[in-house]
Amino acid sequence: MTAHEEEQKLIYLYGKMYDHTKLKCNPPRCKSYYTSMRCCSPEYCESTVQYAKDIWGVDLKITGYKDLPLMGPEGCTAEPHLRSICTVHDCLINSIGCDPEDEEWTGTYFRLRQEINDLEHDLFFNKE
Repeated sequence: MTAHEEEQKLIYLYGKMYDHTKLKCNPPRCKSYYTSMRCCSPEYCESTVQYAKDIWGVDLKITGYKDLPLMGPEGCTAEPHLRSICTVHDCLINSIGCDPEDEEWTGTYFRLRQEINDLEHDLFFNKE
């Protein structure tokens, strides 16, 4: 597989991960969805802007949204592969390592995450 093909596969996998994690990121499962204790935070936007530039060569535009620099009317304006830290985030995975009520979802999460990790390693860290 060429580097371009690997990049395209990685973008695809991040899209799949986004679709997978967003299922759990809304009420009733997400208790902080409508509170100030949400997972999104300005420092993650700042990290995303830097990551997109350093790794992908993409300059993300700041939206001017009050609290979150990358928030737009439909949600985050950064593509899932550009906001990797956000795309792979799930509160239960982060806190206890699984969704104890959804073994199948957890298994799919970790299969996707492993594919992403392996591909990122090959693309960005295994250059010779």
